[in-house]
Amino acid sequence: MTEKELDLEELSVRWGSAASEVMQDYPSLIYSLPDIEGAMAYRIINGYAIVFGDPLCPDESLEVLMESFTSYCKSKKLEQIFVITSEKFSQWAINEQYFRIMIDVCEELILDPFADVFGHSSKLKARANHAIRNGLEVKEYLSDDKKIEAAITRVGVLWRRGRHGPQIHLGHLNFFEKKLGKRWFYVEQSNKVIAMAMLCKMEKYNGWFLKFLLTIPNADKHTSELLMNVILEKLKNEHCHYLSGGMVPINSIERTYGLTPFSQWAIKIIFKIIKWVFKLEQRKAYWLRYHPTVKPSYVLFSSSKFDLKQLTALLKSFQIDKQR
Repeated sequence: MTEKELDLEELSVRWGSAASEVMQDYPSLIYSLPDIEGAMAYRIINGYAIVFGDPLCPDESLEVLMESFTSYCKSKKLEQIFVITSEKFSQWAINEQYFRIMIDVCEELILDPFADVFGHSSKLKARANHAIRNGLEVKEYLSDDKKIEAAITRVGVLWRRGRHGPQIHLGHLNFFEKKLGKRWFYVEQSNKVIAMAMLCKMEKYNGWFLKFLLTIPNADKHTSELLMNVILEKLKNEHCHYLSGGMVPINSIERTYGLTPFSQWAIKIIFKIIKWVFKLEQRKAYWLRYHPTVKPSYVLFSSSKFDLKQLTALLKSFQIDKQR
């Protein structure tokens, strides 16, 4: 492993995906090789090397990087768990026998700003216009104003206070801690910031990942529609065809590889329970209104057996909190 300095922010902007963006939010280790472009960002939890998303590298570096990282993990007695990987990478990694188990758990939703969702949906357009009539205004944060940053950050604080029950968090709410490749939009009403959105640049896809779209409790009920309308129109004017809305759960687990019949049955039951406990269907229902393109995502395990230890490590990696 090389000692050269690698910036996880730069790696995420250049080679990252919606899933790998999460690695920036928590302390991560970086594995790289001399003269090989790209790297592997990972965390160690319960004896597992856990990676969110595909490796942060171009296609031509993938095989060498994966081979070396796998050998490194074996030398450290670490099993690997790759979370929310693309179909292309997952199939390749299974075929090359880097992993023994593959489970489909979620889908990535991709919006095309040129699809003109608001122009074809009278309900969405009406809701956005309703918000405008109520005095809401969307602005992009382009300055260096600590007061505005504090107001935007407070939206996250109030949003989190308004959540109830167990929550899965894939990112912290320090919106301005790392600014490379980020852009922010916010909604004002009566000189008060009531909503915010943060986009992360993804050069690999010539587009953006909408990491956060949050409103304060009791905000105008059509605030998010107005905010999305402005963001999509802005990206369209910039000739962008790719906006990832992130991950949502699949309806049910159907595509697996390497599991015994009993493990398949157990996984499906556990998945249903997790969806119910964390109310994961609510986020999915919101985004489906925008008629996105759906891309399957997977979880990969290097071990040939799926057990409670792996499940515990996996759940810990999702930063589960219990709100009041």
